[in-house]
Amino acid sequence: MTTAAPRPDEALTLDEIDERTLDAWSRYREDLRELSGREYADAEDRSWERLQDELRLRERRRSQLEASEPPARSSA
Repeated sequence: MTTAAPRPDEALTLDEIDERTLDAWSRYREDLRELSGREYADAEDRSWERLQDELRLRERRRSQLEASEPPARSSA
């Protein structure tokens, strides 16, 4: 069975960054589903930190890509 590893962030497009951002939020929600009380509180702290790390990484890469894109040409 052949599997493909996710591409590193360096090779991502803006659309792929958006997709991975949504995936990160989905994982965060899924990590907390069906938890309550102390178990929820402990998991939420860890999940929130992991989510914030991922979002910072995506935002850095988005900024790099946007800075490297050529300016949009006007049609006027």
